[in-house]
Order: sequence, then structure tokens, then C-alpha cells
Amino acid sequence: MKYRAHVYLVMVVAVFIGFLGCSDTDTEEPILAPEVPPEEVAGADDPLEALKAREVTSREHLNKYIELKETDPDAAFEALKTASSVLYDNHPKSGEYAKLLFDRDIAGVATLPQILAMEEILLV
Repeated sequence: MKYRAHVYLVMVVAVFIGFLGCSDTDTEEPILAPEVPPEEVAGADDPLEALKAREVTSREHLNKYIELKETDPDAAFEALKTASSVLYDNHPKSGEYAKLLFDRDIAGVATLPQILAMEEILLV
């Protein structure tokens, strides 16, 4: 009896997923992003350039982390924390993310709660 209930549940879920996958997603007109006035674009800093600059600076700190992690773990952690803070634009949880990443790297493995905590930070 239990087996039959599981089979029915799987069948219902499969049919539901099938309907979602087969829904008509083609539209006649493409969906466009809202138009931004040229004055706002010209006056704003280029976000792509800012991201590239943060990435370069963060990479320098990551290289320092890699150099120091075997010899001076405390200085290596500070470099990783700085890299995380720079890359994520001083997000309040960047230090927590760096700590989880450091523990994971030093141990060589990660537990499921650590992985979930890291993913939750990245989604926030």
C-alpha cells in the first residue's frame, strides 16, 4: 500500500513538471529591459569598470593569501578577509564568508552545514 502511494505521488509530480516544461513560453514581442535615459548613464560611474577594479584588487589579496596560508595562517586569513571584503564591496557578511572559506580550505573538506552557510551568504 505504501509503495502504491509513492508511485502515485511520483506520477503526479512528473505530470506537473511536464506541464511546466511544455508551457508556451514564446512571446510575439521580446521582453525588453526598461530604457534608461542617456543622461543617467553618462552621469553614473561605469559599474563594469568598478567591478573589474575590485576584482584586480581582490586577486592581489588572494595571491597574498595563497603565499601565506602555509607559513602564517593568521596573516593569510586577514588577506582572505580583505579580499572578500573588496570583492563583495564591503558587504557586512563578507568576513563571515571569509571565515567559512578559510576553515574549508585549511581542513581540505567541508561539511554540509558549512556549504549551506556559504551558499546562504552568497544568496543574501
